[in-house]
Amino acid sequence: MKSHTNMNNDFFERRIKQQLESVNRPMSPEGWETVKKRLPVPWYLSFLREWGLLTMGGLIFTGLLGNLYYQFKNQQLIRRLYEENSILKQDVATLRRTTSSSAQLVTAHQVDTVYIIKKMVVEHRYVSNTDENGYQLASTNASSEGTKNQRLKKENVKKNPTQVALEARGAKATDTLAVAATEKPLEAQPTEAVPTEPTPNETTAKDDSLTTEPKPVAQLPISKDTTAKAAPPLAKKTFKFPTPRVRVGVESEFGLRKIGVGPSVELFLSPNFSISAGLHAHSFMSQEYETVKEYNAATGLDFVKQFADVIPPNDHLEEIETHVSTVEMPIGFKYYLPLRRDFSLVFATSTNVDLRAFNQVKFEAYKDGAEQYLSAETRHVPKSFYEYTFGLGIQKKWKQGIAQVQPFANFSFRQPEYAVGGNNVFGIKASLWVEFGKK
Repeated sequence: MKSHTNMNNDFFERRIKQQLESVNRPMSPEGWETVKKRLPVPWYLSFLREWGLLTMGGLIFTGLLGNLYYQFKNQQLIRRLYEENSILKQDVATLRRTTSSSAQLVTAHQVDTVYIIKKMVVEHRYVSNTDENGYQLASTNASSEGTKNQRLKKENVKKNPTQVALEARGAKATDTLAVAATEKPLEAQPTEAVPTEPTPNETTAKDDSLTTEPKPVAQLPISKDTTAKAAPPLAKKTFKFPTPRVRVGVESEFGLRKIGVGPSVELFLSPNFSISAGLHAHSFMSQEYETVKEYNAATGLDFVKQFADVIPPNDHLEEIETHVSTVEMPIGFKYYLPLRRDFSLVFATSTNVDLRAFNQVKFEAYKDGAEQYLSAETRHVPKSFYEYTFGLGIQKKWKQGIAQVQPFANFSFRQPEYAVGGNNVFGIKASLWVEFGKK
């Protein structure tokens, strides 16, 4: 009896369990993810979930702006140093010209003057009257000395009239003394003024006075200024617009959820820092949903309200497929770290500005057992700046051609309704460029 009662209880429990499980069906993974997001979490996790990616992107963007400001200041410093160097070169050239002119003036006017003092020595010789040969010899010496003095006077007149005049006065006075001495009557031994032979020192001094006589300033040759000519000519300052360094190329993006391709332009703000922009077409991978509830749970939208204009009267909808395509303008910054052999590391960050967004929808509608296939295309309001992309790649340069390969990671801090679950989290970018302008 007891065993029969236990069996009834076990059967009853199993039945109750089956009934409860039939009512409380297991939740789908999409629904559980929706509920999980609403569960209470610590404040720091909530902050990181909502603002973490935005904060990280802001810090990186701020760092790029700081680098741009640093490069701009360096360019200003280089320009100022170049201007100061040009001014210093002009000052040095002016100083050289002034110094050479002063040296020329000093050389032209600074003349060494040598004063020659001529000494006349009168000797009295006592000669006997009977010694005729000696008297005649003295007379002969005096006459020859006078002839020599006259020749020197003629040469001095040609060279320096002033000095010759002074010497003439001294000679005249000497001659007067000599005449007076000869005219004086001698009682016993007559005397005669006989100029002595000049000593070697006096002869050398006389010759030096003739050779070192200063020339007039007007006759001195003007020395040529070779220092001023040696200075390099200063170039005239002319303002020229700097030749921009520009790259034009084609970029492509490959990922698990979307692909894109389009032209891009890159402008260098410094030798290693640039800003780029482009016009790309992106195609998202198709998304499929079994039922309307699954679509609503995955996207957070109401399918019936979203496509009410194209949904006919129906009993239920199934097999929903969406395909999103966009036209975007990527804007980004790049920093290049040169390596050996024309290779460089590329640090890049970018965001997208959506210009157009299209959504093509296909679904099946059932009405009274009849199946109907429908498709519609809707245009969404484009969104901008809803994601940041960070990449690290490598670049190879040739003469004017450049190739880049860049793996990237995408951080989305909000999702447009047309791109829910469609953006690439990881991917790779490949691009080919042609460079123009100054390097």
